[in-house]
Amino acid sequence: MLEASAMMEYEQAGWFRNQLGRLRKTLNGRNELVSTVHDHNVVLIEPFPHQAGAQLFLIRYGRLAGRIDLPEEAEKLESAITELFDPSLPPPEKFGRPDVDEIRILAHWMRLRENATRQVHWSSPESPEAFLSRLLTSIEILNSGSQKAESFVHA
Repeated sequence: MLEASAMMEYEQAGWFRNQLGRLRKTLNGRNELVSTVHDHNVVLIEPFPHQAGAQLFLIRYGRLAGRIDLPEEAEKLESAITELFDPSLPPPEKFGRPDVDEIRILAHWMRLRENATRQVHWSSPESPEAFLSRLLTSIEILNSGSQKAESFVHA
């Protein structure tokens, strides 16, 4: 760009400037996506409509990492939370195209259903045990008047 400008090729210098701007914008967008995904750790609680219990969707680094049905799979909940939401678990180094597609689909779905589905977010300093406690409280609130979430886990 500077070379073209020095040679008084202003149209070509402008073209280079515009290309450089597009490239910077693209790279900045990718960095924002990666940082957002690395912070995207949540459990979605989808209550069953006509019975006690719920489906839990475990989202780690923006991707679906697991699914648990309560009360049927209650014995899996504590170990899944401890394993998946371990603060020492490193983020993936790379995301392939299918990973990015899955992340976008999940993020879009969560935004659309923000009020219909209970979302319990987790951040790195919080211990898996504390997160599990908050999660059980949220499940209990959603299923108030029916079987308590604590009994789902300890059944």
